Amino acid sequence: MPRLWQCCLFIVTFGIVLVAGQKEPNICKSITVKTLQDFEKLKNCSIIAGHVQIAALDFTPETLANLKPLPIEEITEYLLVYRVNGLDTLERLFPKLLVIRGIKLLYDKYGLVILENRNLENIGLVELLRVFRGSIRIESNPLLCYAHTINWVSILGNRSKKYHYILNNNKPPNFCPLCYGPNPSDEERHRQCWSLGKFQRHPMANYTYPCLAECPNKKCNEKGKCCSDNCLTGCNDENCKVCIGITNGKKCIRNCMPPNALAFGRQCVPYCHKYNLLRFGSECVDKCPALYQSIRENDGEETCTLNCSGNFTIKSSEDLKGFEDCGILEGSLTIELTDIKKTSTNDLDIAFANLREIKGYLKIVRSPQLVSLHFFKNLHTIAGNYLAEDKYSFYVVNNHHLENLWNTNQKVSIPRGHVYFHLNPRLCYDKIEDLKPQLKEADLTVTDASRNSNGEQVYCESIISELNATIDAVNAHEARVLIEYLSPEALTPLIGYIFYYKEAPKRNITNYDNRHGCGHDNWFVDTAPSKQRRHILRNLRPYTQYAYFVKTLTISNYHYQVDASSDIQYFRTTPARPGPLQKIYYRSLSPNEIEIHWWPPRITNGAIEKYTIKYDEVVSNRSSDTFNEKSQTQPATHYEFCHCPTIDPELSGPMPVDDDYFQREQMVYDESMYNFIYVPSKAKKANKTVSLEEVQENFQRVHEEMFNTSIKEQDHGKNDFNISIPLPVCNVRNPSMAYKVENNCQEMENIEKDLELPSTIHTYTLKNLKPHTTYRIRMRACVEGLVNGCGPETTVWAETVSEHFVQILQSLNLTPVLNDKSLGVLQN
Repeated sequence: MPRLWQCCLFIVTFGIVLVAGQKEPNICKSITVKTLQDFEKLKNCSIIAGHVQIAALDFTPETLANLKPLPIEEITEYLLVYRVNGLDTLERLFPKLLVIRGIKLLYDKYGLVILENRNLENIGLVELLRVFRGSIRIESNPLLCYAHTINWVSILGNRSKKYHYILNNNKPPNFCPLCYGPNPSDEERHRQCWSLGKFQRHPMANYTYPCLAECPNKKCNEKGKCCSDNCLTGCNDENCKVCIGITNGKKCIRNCMPPNALAFGRQCVPYCHKYNLLRFGSECVDKCPALYQSIRENDGEETCTLNCSGNFTIKSSEDLKGFEDCGILEGSLTIELTDIKKTSTNDLDIAFANLREIKGYLKIVRSPQLVSLHFFKNLHTIAGNYLAEDKYSFYVVNNHHLENLWNTNQKVSIPRGHVYFHLNPRLCYDKIEDLKPQLKEADLTVTDASRNSNGEQVYCESIISELNATIDAVNAHEARVLIEYLSPEALTPLIGYIFYYKEAPKRNITNYDNRHGCGHDNWFVDTAPSKQRRHILRNLRPYTQYAYFVKTLTISNYHYQVDASSDIQYFRTTPARPGPLQKIYYRSLSPNEIEIHWWPPRITNGAIEKYTIKYDEVVSNRSSDTFNEKSQTQPATHYEFCHCPTIDPELSGPMPVDDDYFQREQMVYDESMYNFIYVPSKAKKANKTVSLEEVQENFQRVHEEMFNTSIKEQDHGKNDFNISIPLPVCNVRNPSMAYKVENNCQEMENIEKDLELPSTIHTYTLKNLKPHTTYRIRMRACVEGLVNGCGPETTVWAETVSEHFVQILQSLNLTPVLNDKSLGVLQN
């Protein structure tokens, strides 16, 4: 009987434990704590789906004694602790905090910020394993210790070189106690700590068995099976407490599969309404986006359903929200872009990419930004069920820079209503006439569209049939464009050329992509008022692909006449030397070893091929003031290492309204002088009969003279358009200066004695060093495809610990702290 009772008790107890283990975590939303009472809102929260801000708060000894620790294990956005006085450690608040995900960052940059807390003695986040996204900034905490011992590289995960940690103006490490008390074990001597005796935890620290080479994170279980790289706290992603990606129960997955939806950016749930959220596609959201309305389903789930009904007016990019999901617009659309700078043509491309049909009318008015309507790339019907002014289904008025309507081969049907085109000075009338086949009910009349009010500022019949341009020389910062010779007839009305260029990671650019009539787009513009067929594009980024095309500038009509355009072509600039390394972190592992870790250069100027390391012993010991936590980087003296400010495309060339630039009065004067001087002489009676052969010879001679003159004019001053090209390597070792000048070559830099590491490695341990010795460590990054392609050195000084000192401390049951050092300042 007692045995039966014990069995029943075991079963009941096991069942209670199992049910308790399956209990879902309590999820709370973002909170800003400014009073002690605000902590009551967090007392039952295990996950914060948002951020936690603790700011401007004062603790007294009494309130600190009554403070209860919070059960929070995860924060999905960021944690900020700012000007909290009286609090000695964050362990009182967050003893169980495991991860900060950084889905949204403070100032789009930080995942963890601990700033200006005057009584904070240690951080105390004893369970913290990872800040997945965002930098860490711990600054101006005058009593804070132990922060310098933490391996912040491990907490950041080192997955991206974009985020870093910053420790500034805290208590100097030399005035802080050690991590451990008397009689420490050998293991404790080499561990980092949050406070006295509270050592730093590391992900999967228990899985250090010998692993196969193919194990992604060098972790495996006792049987040698590779650990999953999806689980942060264990080896198996089928039963994981904290997943790196998305959680489905206790299982780590990469994506939520229907009918589940992603909630809080971290977990899959079958129903959103159980978390007071709305279902939006495959996600759970707080509120429906623009143009969506909430509809309650039979199962109680509230879903966001698209509602593209009504008459919409677009005046800026803010009005475009939600349109990217509209395929059919049950209403009418008016585009009147009154705010020039706050409307991006790229936003129009995204918003109307899926729009196929407009049931009402389409109105384009007073929008000088528009160069074309190519952002309606999938539009096929303007139905005209509702008409502007009870007559027009397509209404285009007063658009100063509009040059084109639809994409090539795009046909938009207009089954009902008229079209209306006026005051579009750059839109040629023949492009309006192309709409005739799509008009079903009405013909095109002078009242609807006139040649006198459309295209009057451009020459709509091409004089120059073709313009060919190529890149014939390029370096890291410049490219020379070469235009094919024009005929003498085409050269007569030519003022110069307009060069358009932009960065193009992919080769899918068209002439009207993201074009902005007022220049507020990402096309740079160079205007060259010369018939010289060469032009240099300057201030380019190294190792970057660009798209470019060229247009002619003629005097045929008004200020800014374009008669011919080249096709869009592409080129890539050459690599340049990279900048210095962003940051170097080092740690003394033993009297004979120093571990270094580094971040790549902020400005790579190419594909990093390798890193070089030099280290040598410093003969005389450096004074203690040398070992400060500041960057020991050589200044970047060459322009290619500088971070140049972004050039505003709208200021990169003269605008069409700049009358002084084109010197209209001078042009009129020059043309009048030609007519005044070159007066045709009166015809004289022919006294001589000229043969047909002589006429042909004279014509050929005159034509050749004109052609030769035009070539000279187009090549005039060509020596002013030279650009520097990297020199080849000399064929001899240690060439003299005379040899290099005579053979136009450069000497190969000697890096044979340097230790070289591939670009995939960002940590290295220097071994076989001398105890209690200062070493100068110099590192460089090198790009591939460039002769002498290594950047400037970044130099740090590191010191190994003394063996004698270790022996003395060990005899006293003490040991020196082998601190982490962060030598290098994060460049903003």
